[in-house]
Amino acid sequence: DHKQSLVMPMGVLYLSSVLEKEVPNIEIKILDASKKSVEYSKKKDRKHTTLKEITRIWLDQETGDDWKPNCVAISVLFSTAHQTSIDISEVVKEKFPQVPIVVGGMHATNAVGPLLEKPCIDYVCRGEAESIITNFFKAIVSNKDPEKIIGIYGRNKLLSEKKEKIE
Repeated sequence: DHKQSLVMPMGVLYLSSVLEKEVPNIEIKILDASKKSVEYSKKKDRKHTTLKEITRIWLDQETGDDWKPNCVAISVLFSTAHQTSIDISEVVKEKFPQVPIVVGGMHATNAVGPLLEKPCIDYVCRGEAESIITNFFKAIVSNKDPEKIIGIYGRNKLLSEKKEKIE
């Protein structure tokens, strides 16, 4: 019997507490894909499926039809999770096409360009998110440009910085 260990998503929990402290009446939902995949793998009646299909089911269970987030943040800590984060982002974008998706974490910090090549990812948080997350969220809910925030990259900022390096 194979045992899979899980660790608490401390970074995500910490960032959630920062937002709860800084933004009154905020509602945060955390969907722990690692925990959900372990739960699914232990089901006796599980079927062969894909991460995208499982993510669709989890999103529907966790969010229902009436709930719509202001933004979705995805933690990408390791390069081995690069494709997984893209798959999850694609499903989130299917369900919430107008909702901005931001990815952060160690891998995201080092893979800004490759992540922003994917249409399902709108922004990348580069660096320590606890100093950025509140300003990012406030910009999103007030329809301001999050790319003006130091550490937030979207396609426009990335393109602008590439042009500056060429010139």
